[in-house]
Amino acid sequence: MKERILIALTILAFGCTDDVNLPTVTTTPITEITWEYALTGGEVIDNGGAPVIARGVCASEDSNYLSSLDDYGVWYTMDGSGLGSFTSAIKVQWHGAAMNLRSTHYVRAYATNSEGIAFGKILSFYPGDKPLFDNSLDIKTIEVTATTATVNYTFYYQIFSTVREMGMCYATYSEPTVNDECIVISDISDGENTLTIENLVPNTKYYIRSYDINQAGVYYSSVKSFTTEN
Repeated sequence: MKERILIALTILAFGCTDDVNLPTVTTTPITEITWEYALTGGEVIDNGGAPVIARGVCASEDSNYLSSLDDYGVWYTMDGSGLGSFTSAIKVQWHGAAMNLRSTHYVRAYATNSEGIAFGKILSFYPGDKPLFDNSLDIKTIEVTATTATVNYTFYYQIFSTVREMGMCYATYSEPTVNDECIVISDISDGENTLTIENLVPNTKYYIRSYDINQAGVYYSSVKSFTTEN
């Protein structure tokens, strides 16, 4: 009888205690990329035998740093604890004197229990364009005839963003858009430039503004107007 009790106590003390392992966590595919953040996350599918006390996503511009949350150049989110899925918004890093330099970002999910920290697969993304705070083309003066308008404008190089397309749009109503008549400008030099709009209707008032298009959207300058001669 005593032997049976001893065996039972031994099983209770040692046999019922499982070894604690690292958690198992996966990285969620990146679903949204902007100039400010990328949307990702992860899922803790196994706690390793101990409660998951922290989870989130870490990021770096060097994938070699993503083996620890303490490495230089690593930033991370904290998205709760326990098992299950979570969503994280990773902030984009910009550099340089004008804060216009960007690079590939690397991300991976992490989860921590009493045994240590585990990581998911490393994914990467390239930040989106910054919004354009000023238009590249500034209309200065407009010279008209009965059927033409010569637009004098200044081109400003956009240091913050990659402009995919730029030009002038015009119409006979007050807010022309890229869906109206447009002249796309591609061969251009910094500073003063001109373009000529032809085949206009005599004695007609037109509205014109410049536009820029980048990944973040379409940006318009203020509207100017002119009236063709008789």
